Amino acid sequence: MRRFVILFLLFFTGLTDGHRIELRSGRVINTKKIDYRDDKIIFDGGEIARDSVRRIVFEEEERGAKKLEISSDVKKILRDSERARKIFPNAQGIVLLDDGINIFHKDSTRTYRYHFQGFILSNETMSWARFSLYFNDELENVRIIMARTIKPDGRTIEVNPRNFKISKPRSQFVYFQQGKTLTFDFPEVSPGDIVEYIYEVHIFNPWNKAVFTPGWFFGGEQPVYYSHYKIVLPRGMKLNYKLLNAHMVKKKITETDSCVIYDFTAWKVEPFVKEPLMPPAVDILPRLVSSNLESWDYLFDWYANFQIRRMQITPKIKALADSLVKDAKSEDDSIARIYYWVQQKIRYISIKGGASSGVSGHPAEVTLENGFGDCTDKSILFSTLLRAIGIKAYPVYINTNDAGMLVKEIPSFYGNHAITEIIKRDGTKLFLDATGYYSRYPSFWSADHGVYAINAQLKRIEFIPVPPPEQNMRNYKYTLSIDTTGGIYVKFHSTYTGYYETGLRYFWNSKKEEERNVIMNSMVKRVHPNARLIKYELKNLNNLFEPFEMLIEYRIDNYLERSGDLLIFKLPEIEERYTFPELSLERRQYDLVYETSQGIRNYMEITFPISMKLVFVPDSVHLNGEHASYSARFSVTGNTINFEDTFRRWDRIIPVDDYRDYKDEIESLQSFIKQPILFEGGKQ
Repeated sequence: MRRFVILFLLFFTGLTDGHRIELRSGRVINTKKIDYRDDKIIFDGGEIARDSVRRIVFEEEERGAKKLEISSDVKKILRDSERARKIFPNAQGIVLLDDGINIFHKDSTRTYRYHFQGFILSNETMSWARFSLYFNDELENVRIIMARTIKPDGRTIEVNPRNFKISKPRSQFVYFQQGKTLTFDFPEVSPGDIVEYIYEVHIFNPWNKAVFTPGWFFGGEQPVYYSHYKIVLPRGMKLNYKLLNAHMVKKKITETDSCVIYDFTAWKVEPFVKEPLMPPAVDILPRLVSSNLESWDYLFDWYANFQIRRMQITPKIKALADSLVKDAKSEDDSIARIYYWVQQKIRYISIKGGASSGVSGHPAEVTLENGFGDCTDKSILFSTLLRAIGIKAYPVYINTNDAGMLVKEIPSFYGNHAITEIIKRDGTKLFLDATGYYSRYPSFWSADHGVYAINAQLKRIEFIPVPPPEQNMRNYKYTLSIDTTGGIYVKFHSTYTGYYETGLRYFWNSKKEEERNVIMNSMVKRVHPNARLIKYELKNLNNLFEPFEMLIEYRIDNYLERSGDLLIFKLPEIEERYTFPELSLERRQYDLVYETSQGIRNYMEITFPISMKLVFVPDSVHLNGEHASYSARFSVTGNTINFEDTFRRWDRIIPVDDYRDYKDEIESLQSFIKQPILFEGGKQ
């Protein structure tokens, strides 16, 4: 049965001496005066809900041409737009009205209504001229109550319901889901216009009838003139809520005979200003987080019930697990072997149906037989295989660190991702993410670092620590020979741990051999225009048991620069390696947020001809900050110079109060590495 419903109300454009209001019931009301106020049509002797009206027919007197009359609601919107423009004179667009109401009914169904008015002031906000709403018609009905364009002179142009389009959402990933998207374009929109719409969603089949977690943002990238959110609960039900970054929000709680109303209001909310590597918007915007639950226990039990039923160690699961670890030399080796198998043998495809598959995946054996699954499916299978060899493992839900931090005090349907928590036999805990294809044990996706994990079966919320820099290290070794003409021959050898290694494996695996040759030539040309690639090798590209290595040899003619009697030698690639575009601002408003920690080690052995005399090498340097450190030293033995340095940043987040000190430290590092080595001699 098709459950998706769209209703559309045609509006009159102004006060007039009209005559006929035609209702959806078939009744006709004749009247001389019509007005619109508080979502109601007001006429001689009464009023009626706007949703009940099919159309209004006006009868004009023969009085010749007359001035366009503007309805009272449009007049108010235009007045608000003028006031808002004065308050936010530089805005690219202004949200005039951001109004929502969320009702939890006694039968556990829910109704959500949203009313939006957007004042488009530039091409940047022309995206408001397209409406898009995702819905699942197995769970909810949607009504478009009204949608129109309002011109600066007060004219209104309604959206024609025939222009509504319903389609399956598209994704760059292989992705299947039950939901659909409703879209339409507002007519004749240009900067200076206002778009307005009201829609209502009735959720008749919620994921979990006992859980209600309404939330709201009171601002965004554009200024908001008025934001209002109302939550209505049955009498006797309590709302557990928290306001964040919301000093401007006023709240009011009203209790009636039948319900409790929580009312939240904010006026004139400034937009946030984007900064490089700023926190996720969800963590800086004024917002409301709420739930009708007072503890996580109910959700722990609900999640765990789904998981346990899907983590059955069947004969097929047991046989596979035993075969994978039969030659393992240690517990870590056993975990790694299963980790690699799930990553590389189970393809990532997202298939979502009901709540059970959306929250807790498919049974482990089903995913095994299919050969594909999403993050939850792969976590379920990975955890079950580990349990089959006696290692404790649990699927856990997280929000990746680009999606906002968990508010622990408010129980909620939390998470956009699922990974695995493992407790080794000695009690050591670790987290692994089998969703991708190229993470080498014990590395896991950097977007999982520094976030909370919901372990339902153990009934606890845990923080996933950020790995130390040594687990996200890039090691670069150079053997360089300088000849008498100022050219250099370079042997480059790199190894990696952590996210950088994972990314390189993914990158090079996505390229054909001929593409790799082009890329390698381009890489050495970026070192110097005169560079010529001699040869290269990518070692252990698909062998996750060994570190990935890159070996490159290249030559650069006339690399050293001459200035009078001096020859200037700059360490190749080092300056480019230590670029930090995220430090472009002198001051910041928000924390500086990286995805994870970082480590870089460089080692260079530089041999120069005896016909050259070494004149200058930089002194050693040691920089120790609150969040990062850097050390470097040169040593000279005969005609060989050795350089080695180490950069370590152990914190993922640099608090805004520490930004200036961190920036100064990095700039000191950059000043040091720009210093050249100086020689005399060589061929003129």
